[in-house]
Amino acid sequence: MELDKIKNPDAENALLQLCILNKDGDNSTYAEIGSYLTAKDFYSAANQAVYEAVAGVFADGGTLAIPSVMEYIDKHGLADKIGSPFYLTKLCEGMAYPSQLKLYARQIKECSHRRQMIILAHDIESEMQDKTIEVSESLSRYVDSIEDLRTVEQDHSDNSLEEAFNSFISIEDKGISWGIPGIDRVMKKMQEGHYIVLAGRPAMGKTALALNFVRNVCRQGYKVLYFSLEMTKRDLYKRLIACESGITEVEAKTNALNAMAKGETDESRKKYQRLEAGKNRVNGWQLDIVDDVYSLGNIRARTRLINTKKGVDFVVIDHMQLMTIDGFRESRTNEMASISRGIQQLAKDINAPILALSQVNRANENRNDKRPALSDLKESGAIEQDADAIMVIYRDRYYDPESVNDWTEVIVRKHRHGGGGTAKLSYDMARNQFDDYQGIAGQTVKKNTVDGVFT
Repeated sequence: MELDKIKNPDAENALLQLCILNKDGDNSTYAEIGSYLTAKDFYSAANQAVYEAVAGVFADGGTLAIPSVMEYIDKHGLADKIGSPFYLTKLCEGMAYPSQLKLYARQIKECSHRRQMIILAHDIESEMQDKTIEVSESLSRYVDSIEDLRTVEQDHSDNSLEEAFNSFISIEDKGISWGIPGIDRVMKKMQEGHYIVLAGRPAMGKTALALNFVRNVCRQGYKVLYFSLEMTKRDLYKRLIACESGITEVEAKTNALNAMAKGETDESRKKYQRLEAGKNRVNGWQLDIVDDVYSLGNIRARTRLINTKKGVDFVVIDHMQLMTIDGFRESRTNEMASISRGIQQLAKDINAPILALSQVNRANENRNDKRPALSDLKESGAIEQDADAIMVIYRDRYYDPESVNDWTEVIVRKHRHGGGGTAKLSYDMARNQFDDYQGIAGQTVKKNTVDGVFT
């Protein structure tokens, strides 16, 4: 591998000179690029040692200058790497332009990435010769390695403080609405990079509620990615069409659909038109449903690929306990902890909210109050720790069919960024439609319908 051809010694020398001869004495030059470059980004072993020394002096609170950097080099055994004791003096005699600091940094980083990509390509070629190695395991690992190398060519200044301040004084209610006022009230709007969990026992309606969120977010014009590890893409689309058109799946079975299409009566013709209109609206959404991946690595790879191609505003994973990590050899509890951390990191990487559905264990069924608690989250306490927000879903009639409480409760058990409380929702099971509860005990009132079509 001819890596020695991929280097920019002029940029390396100029950048190091600007860091060492910091004219203001406040180390501001290194502070500007220190979080962007590492010693390994430099090709020259001598320059790696010098940059390591510059970073060390800065970390120790010293003032960057030739004497302080040289002292650090001698003290930490780096002298052999730079060779001549006059290396720093010679380095600082060249021409360097302070206005080009970020250009020098980008040039160094680009050469570093090119070298690392060549090394990765060589490693992949060598590994693929070994037929005992799982391709999916290698693919996941190398996709992550390549993603770690990605660098956006932009101003690397950190505006987090300014953005945080502006968020206090902005009159705009930022974020993505859940599309159900009661949920927006207790959860606030979804924010970029947040990892949110929706948990509940089987048959509580987790998937149905998640699909309502998907529908509502799509209707706002956002790009949604839905990972289904349990249901097929076809079945999910059937649910969405039923929800969007107001025609139940039972009504739309093949024979009934044929009758509707023939338009034998005004009613059947109208139903078919509503069903077709619902299908066309779903078709117009920016929605990707993926039902053929299960591992954390593949989910991360697919998300990043789609995000790179066309962007992603909201991701749903249904559900976490069906996920795996290729080649993981430790306990299931540790595997789930790694999965939870992986989802948390993915939300930050793509800067979009991720809603992960989670099961809860049976512990709640041994209590008088069967509403799930955080301690009931299945297989790992890491979910409780990692998530920005956790909401649980509960239906009284699941345990007592005669209960007068005919609503569904969505309870916020954790929220790092505000919010909290319980939202009461009505649920039309036939059409998979959730809405704010508008009734009294034993009497649910459906709202927001026009000619039978839910809006």
